[in-house]
Amino acid sequence: MKQSFFNFKKPIIENLSYKLRSDFDEKEHESISVSINASKSITRCNNDSRAKVTLELDFDEETFPFIINISMSTEVEWINNNEEHDEELIKSILETNVPSLLLSYIRPIVTQLTANSPYIPFDIPFLDLRNQGTKT
Repeated sequence: MKQSFFNFKKPIIENLSYKLRSDFDEKEHESISVSINASKSITRCNNDSRAKVTLELDFDEETFPFIINISMSTEVEWINNNEEHDEELIKSILETNVPSLLLSYIRPIVTQLTANSPYIPFDIPFLDLRNQGTKT
């Protein structure tokens, strides 16, 4: 295994809103399902090997007992003195790997929030973040 040429700072929660859906009726929904809206934002520093990456998740459907919006960000930097680290590889890491890392921090937060409700805790499933909307 080879050490990554990327480093990240401690992820921070930029926004978190949580609310129980007052009109949710468990009896009407045999199973709880939700479509998760995910968006990524990548802000690269000009002529520098640094970027800020943000992942935002939004859960808001009538078939889901919670209304949750959470965004988390981290700053990343990379060593850019090696020709094998081409722009496509850096772009791929920023658009997929870093948001996946942020998701791993968001997942237990959402589980803990929902565990303190009258419903079963919600565990965010694996998400394919490769094709999610990205703002740069």
